[in-house]
Amino acid sequence: MGKWSCTQPAGEARPAPRGGHACVVIGNKVLVFGGADRTARPFGDIWLLDREGDVPDSYRWQPAGPVTFGPGVNLTPRVGATLTAVGSSVYLYGGQDPQTGTLIEDMLMLNTHTWKWFKAETDGPRPPVRHSHCAGPLLGTHLLVVGGAGRESLLGDLWTFDCAARAWHQPAASGPPPEPCEMASGTMLDAHRILLLGGRGPAGQVLRSAHIYDGRSFVWTALPIMPFPRCAHTAVAVTLSTLLQPGQQTGPFMGQMGSSVPDVNQMPGMQALLHGLGQGTGSSLPQLTPELQLQAILHPTGHPKILLYGGFSGSDVDASLYLLSLENMGARQLSPEPDSRPPTGMADVVPKPRFAHTAVLLQGVTPGSLDMVVIGGVNHHQDLDEVLTWHCDRADLQLFQDLNGPARLLG
Repeated sequence: MGKWSCTQPAGEARPAPRGGHACVVIGNKVLVFGGADRTARPFGDIWLLDREGDVPDSYRWQPAGPVTFGPGVNLTPRVGATLTAVGSSVYLYGGQDPQTGTLIEDMLMLNTHTWKWFKAETDGPRPPVRHSHCAGPLLGTHLLVVGGAGRESLLGDLWTFDCAARAWHQPAASGPPPEPCEMASGTMLDAHRILLLGGRGPAGQVLRSAHIYDGRSFVWTALPIMPFPRCAHTAVAVTLSTLLQPGQQTGPFMGQMGSSVPDVNQMPGMQALLHGLGQGTGSSLPQLTPELQLQAILHPTGHPKILLYGGFSGSDVDASLYLLSLENMGARQLSPEPDSRPPTGMADVVPKPRFAHTAVLLQGVTPGSLDMVVIGGVNHHQDLDEVLTWHCDRADLQLFQDLNGPARLLG
């Protein structure tokens, strides 16, 4: 059910050990900016992590650029900022200088074709300055920002930024919002929904809460609470688009799935479900294509599965990887496996506990596989600079189906 590996990227150039940095996926590369070490030294460097050919778990670091700057741009070193990709641009927002405590309120835009930074904002209303917030792309035209730590208190507000008009808006959302918090994870479930998990609340308590905001209907929805509290963790959504090669929704890739993917047509209740959706009756019920089979396994009721890794529980720094089902907040511990034997070789990597790291989901080298790539982080003993990969093959997709049943609560 997946395998961890620890990669030493090729080349001598690499980022210094750090936590609290920001990252975003550009194509199949990972852009990393900022962060700080345990001496509170902030970083302002920009790095790209790229695969080395088609070799699994083989990566190379290189400084991004050469980077240039537009008028008035000051790329201040910071921790607790966010990077959000909208089209060919990446937006850097917020953050803090950990040495002085100064919050940074600029919104900068990086053109990834020219590697030039620009000021992104125009005059008008803007959010209160913040760090350790959540952000994500919205509908391909906007980005949204939620929560974080402000100058005087924690924040629970939500703002959207119109990338074309370069203007901020504060939508009037309905439904039960999350309480003000910092260090939650913000995960885009699709083009218009963001998932917030955990965080640290106003009284310093580590939270178990889970909320979804829908940017089309402007509605917050509260989900069942997590089986455990967590902050400064990462959470990535496993979606069908992650498994499909770019621009290849059908064709050779889908034909290679073979028997590795369970036949959803034979899953109990699937034909009844199709009937309930009005897609046919009796013997005329359609058979699901391999692509729709994957869709039904990964998120049969509209919510993708979530891979949650690391973070702080309120009492200790964690090293566990969990698979969460949002329908009932059932959780399956993927690593370290309960009662597992000690590692026996290089293939049995046990990751160090960490928080304030970053994680992204990339398509794997082999068709139908995926890689969760974890970068950096800190723990009680050290600042980390390693690149971890959790690799999931096509055959491992069964674990996503297994969690579709009754909740398996942990903690």
